[in-house]
Amino acid sequence: MPERDPRRPDRICVPKRVVLKEDDYPIQWFAILSLLCGMGSIFFRHKLFGWVACFCCAGHLSTLRFSQIDLRQLLAAVMFSIMSLVVNYGITLRG
Repeated sequence: MPERDPRRPDRICVPKRVVLKEDDYPIQWFAILSLLCGMGSIFFRHKLFGWVACFCCAGHLSTLRFSQIDLRQLLAAVMFSIMSLVVNYGITLRG
């Protein structure tokens, strides 16, 4: 029976892991869109931009890989999305 074995060990290809440099990572569009919408919400006082920034930030966090974490960009996207809602829904103090 061993001569009728359909497996062919000489045709096995083991995939090789490609290591990317930091400059070769794909552009993180959700993070950029979150930053832009967060800034637009703060500057133009528009609540819809703030919610779009939060949803884009959540999409960015959900598709993020551990090897591609850029902490400054991540914190900027999260803080702009949160601050855009705080600015628009927060209580304004009048002096």
